This record gives sequence, C-alpha cells and structure tokens, in this order.
Amino acid sequence: MLRVASRPPDFEQKAEVFGWDSPVVARALGKHLGVQIVDTVRTVGDSSSGSGGTLTQQGVEPVLYEEFIRKFPVYDLFEKEESNGLVHAFDQWTEYSGNTADQPVTMTENVAATDDKNTYAQATTNIAIFGTRRGASLKSMFGVRQGTGRFGDLSQRELDGGLTKIAHDVQSEGVRFQNQQSGATLNTSPYGLYDANGFNGFRYQFGGGSVPGGNTVSIDASPGSGYDPSKQEILQALGEAGDAIMNALGLPPDFIICSVGGKRFIINEQLPLRRHIEATTEIRPGLRLATVELGWGEVPIYDIPGDAVGTILSGGETFMDIYLGISSTISFPWLGGPTPVVLEIPIGADGTLRKLYIPFLMVGMAFHNPYALARVQVRIA
Repeated sequence: MLRVASRPPDFEQKAEVFGWDSPVVARALGKHLGVQIVDTVRTVGDSSSGSGGTLTQQGVEPVLYEEFIRKFPVYDLFEKEESNGLVHAFDQWTEYSGNTADQPVTMTENVAATDDKNTYAQATTNIAIFGTRRGASLKSMFGVRQGTGRFGDLSQRELDGGLTKIAHDVQSEGVRFQNQQSGATLNTSPYGLYDANGFNGFRYQFGGGSVPGGNTVSIDASPGSGYDPSKQEILQALGEAGDAIMNALGLPPDFIICSVGGKRFIINEQLPLRRHIEATTEIRPGLRLATVELGWGEVPIYDIPGDAVGTILSGGETFMDIYLGISSTISFPWLGGPTPVVLEIPIGADGTLRKLYIPFLMVGMAFHNPYALARVQVRIA
C-alpha cells in the first residue's frame, strides 16, 4: 500500500469532506501532480441477469454539494460525526450537578470535598437511508444533444433533482418525523408522523422527548385572537424561549428553524425596526439569511420551505412551531460519508439503454442536551 509522507495542504479541506480516496480528490491531486489517478471501482453482481458490472462510487462534486447546501443550509449548521453502529448510541447530558441550585458546594478548611456528578441519559438514533434512482434514456439524451441542447445533460438534471429530493426528505425527517410512536399516522401529530425507517426530529423532542415543558412558549395569533404584529408578541416569546435555554446552560441560542410562514410572522413584527438594524447575515459565501435580535446578538433564521415543518393539530386547534437551540448540541451521525454519495451505474448494466445514478445519504440525528432546545408554539387556527 502506497503511503504518502505529506499531503499538499490545499487539499486538506476538500479531503475532509469527500475523503482522500474519493474521485473528487483524486482528480484534483492528479491535476496537481501531472499524472492520472484512476478512480476506484467495485464489481457488483447484477441482480437481474446474474452478470457482473462495474459500479463507481463517488462523492458529490463541489458544485453539486454547494447546491445541496444552499437548498438545505440546516445540514451545514449541525456537526457531522461518524456513527458508532447501525444505530448510533450517545449520551444526553441532562444535569451538571446533583445538588440543587440553592446548595453551593462550599466547604470548611479540613473537611473532605462533597461528591457530585453530572447526570446522563442513554439515547440512540436510527441511521436512516435516503436514496433514489435517477437517470435518463439514451434516446432522450441524444435527442436533446442533437436538437436545441437548451436543457443540457438530462441525466445530470435528474441527478440534481434527486439531490433536491434527498435534501427535502432529510430536513423533513429532522423536523416532523419520528420512529417511536407507531400510532401517529398523521402529519399533524404532536409527536410527528411515524416513519419506521427514519429518526426522531425536533417535534418529537417536545412531544415525546425530554425537553422541559418550560421551554415551550405559546402565543395565540389565530383570527379573532386580537393578535397585533406591532406589539411584537412573537419576538417577545422568542426571547422568553431563549431565556429558558440561557437559565439552564448559560449560553444563548444561535439558530432559529421555522417554516416560511413562521419566518413571515417574525419579519412582520420586525418591519418597524428594519431601518435601524442589520436584518441579514452571511452564513456561506453568497448565502445570506434573515436574522432577529433577541438580546444576545443576531440569531439567523433558517426557514425551511414546503411541508417540512408542517403544523400540529391538538384539541381542534392548529399550531405552528418555531424552534430555537444551540447548534453545537445537535449532530448528524453518518455511515459511509458525511455528504451525499452518488453511485453511477454503467449504461446497460440493467439491460436497458439508460444512464442511471443512485444518490444516497445515510444519517441520523442526535440531540445531546434537551435543555438546549426551546420553541415558540403559535396558534394559527
């Protein structure tokens, strides 16, 4: 096995994302060294015919990954860590002391120190597999190429769509799905919709997890409730929810996750102040998010489009959740790689004249400290 004494430092960051043995890094190294480095391929059996074929596994190209992150910036927000098994096991830190807050651990000069310890709870998260097969027939690809060519490579466009689908599904799973309560068969369940192959997202941490009840602040903004954006009730509720995190951990929240509608509530209440405050922050080059000032500095708002956040139906009333938290206490455990991986299936491997890709991602979601989460629950109907 060839061992490299030192690697070019400018490849460290790329290799950290894609791995040193990925085709992305191999091509970059080959260009740098002036030699061709052949991509690694694996031979797999074709289940339909029993014949062997080649399957090329490659990390997502930087341009595609950037597109993935722009559609799913939340994935870049939380730390990625290697899973320690098919199901990732981790400890939740629930208390930093067994003594109550009004019992300081003071001691006299010659007395032994008082024993104390943190309190932990064992927890697990399933590693879900998000994958889809995408591609295009050779006839359609040749037809476009020999015609106007305005649509580019159809198989590449399908791959882009597959990555968008994975981004949508991962962020939906991370907010309103769970794999504990099989009786929750509706999107509007307080626990979240049941997915046996998924993992527990934000909603379940409040409906069935161990987030303290005091970390939920409720506001009625339904028609006829008298809700007035100029009174900034939701901004005040966000501050109260953040205070619950501050009181427990001494650290302020550094993110807000909500639906597009939830963000609109926040922005409408900030409109009278927009000429006096900086309303956006850049989280990646060229990618800016709206922010809200809650007393600890600007907090970016990660608004998730579509049905990913959803609503909750309880007692005949409809609620919308806006989540706050400390990003360093949440992680995405992964298997195989921390970024989407693409399998390129050679043309004709399945007996058809198609160019196929299988983009996939294997991740779970670990909430390491329930006190680091809070929410504002807005009644909207």
